[in-house]
Amino acid sequence: MGVIAIYIVNVARCAGISYLIIYYPQYSEFAHHYIFAFVVYAFIITLWLFYSNKVTLHVKADQ
Repeated sequence: MGVIAIYIVNVARCAGISYLIIYYPQYSEFAHHYIFAFVVYAFIITLWLFYSNKVTLHVKADQ
């Protein structure tokens, strides 16, 4: 499920960058390098935190 979610976020990122290039080209470089990179990294870190908490809770329940 996480891989599919990351794929969807990446497609949305590409669509957003394309939109900015077409309609607001002056903001596209900044958005590509900072805003969209932050959003994707934050999403991946959030997924990792949810996964690691889930695994930790599952291990604690087995003990």
